[in-house]
Amino acid sequence: MKITVTFLMLLVLCSPNTDAITVERQRSFIGHIDGVSSVAFSPDGSVLASGGLDTTLQLWDVKTGARMRMFTREFAWVESIAFSPDGKTLAGGYADGETYLWDTRTGKNRRTLAGEEDGSSQVAFSPDGRLLASGSGNVVRIWKTANWSHQRTLTGHTELVIGVMFSPDNSVLASGSYDGTLRLWDVKTGGLRRAWEKTDIEASVAFSPDGATLASGNWAGMVWLWNIETGLPKGTLMGHTGAVNSIAFSPEGDVLVSGGVDKTVRLWDVEKGELIETLTGHIDAVNSVVFSPDGSLLASGSEDGSVRLWKITD
Repeated sequence: MKITVTFLMLLVLCSPNTDAITVERQRSFIGHIDGVSSVAFSPDGSVLASGGLDTTLQLWDVKTGARMRMFTREFAWVESIAFSPDGKTLAGGYADGETYLWDTRTGKNRRTLAGEEDGSSQVAFSPDGRLLASGSGNVVRIWKTANWSHQRTLTGHTELVIGVMFSPDNSVLASGSYDGTLRLWDVKTGGLRRAWEKTDIEASVAFSPDGATLASGNWAGMVWLWNIETGLPKGTLMGHTGAVNSIAFSPEGDVLVSGGVDKTVRLWDVEKGELIETLTGHIDAVNSVVFSPDGSLLASGSEDGSVRLWKITD
């Protein structure tokens, strides 16, 4: 597999033994007046959401680039965002530990979920839409989305939780923390299934689409790939020269994207463990990366205040 990046024109590479793939920077979304901390596509891929240090959460039309809506609250910046699987709710995790649930159609705040006052809120919906996880302080809370009631609190981390994600089958929740550990939790019981100790500060976590691999990006600039069943490392992806702030698998699971403090977005061949391409253009740290649901687009949000949209063609 080989990827080439162009800004002014689209080039197609052909090779007898590799797929022909191109990546083109399609557009930038400019509207935040401070760094962008998180980006997320709606389930149908038509809307891109971005949350920032300017305390705003903005919705963008993917086709036209127009801003559709802006959600604002005072005093706390947005740390993370997540669409519900039905696209009707956008969860925003804020730096004061609270989680706001926004109605994507009306722009109204449906509910505010409490968190720890001493930490940011990391949010993730379960794939079936029945649960929401919010990590703040050193704990993770699980909420039932039917009535937003608190189901349970997961304790064990000793420092700030900075990444949460459900497995594709909804049965496991992964969390990463400043304490240097990765933890896998049983969603039904709240019990700890597995913990990886002192793997450096974990800035991001992501499950592969088949649920067999957990990826973690850390402050040492590495992405670790972990075998969920055995707990053993499957490999490391090395190339970033600073902390890896965000990672995501493509819908097919063959490509992983990472964004880092070194201002780059990097695409990796998961099976080979090799760097495919480095995307540049952001002038400050890349805080968030995400593939669109169909894998045809890639979005990156940066400390420079911009959101960039990249088109992937094979």
